[in-house]
Amino acid sequence: MKTNKWSIEFTSKAEKELKKLSKEAREDIVVYFYERVSNHENPLTLCEHLSGIHKSFYRFRIGTYRAICSIQNNKLLVTVVLV
Repeated sequence: MKTNKWSIEFTSKAEKELKKLSKEAREDIVVYFYERVSNHENPLTLCEHLSGIHKSFYRFRIGTYRAICSIQNNKLLVTVVLV
């Protein structure tokens, strides 16, 4: 049985933002994180590191959407989903 290398967690704010999206967009974003990112050896290669006051965050591009995340001890915390 395959185990995920990374744990994915959505904050309540990110969940609220996801609910505003279409069902298809929501599924694309969730599938991206749970199938692609959580199984990736190093998900930092899939995103951009932000700078300035947001330097502790990373931005993932999923189609026309952006997800802002932080990473701590093999746990990726999705904090915001933007259009």
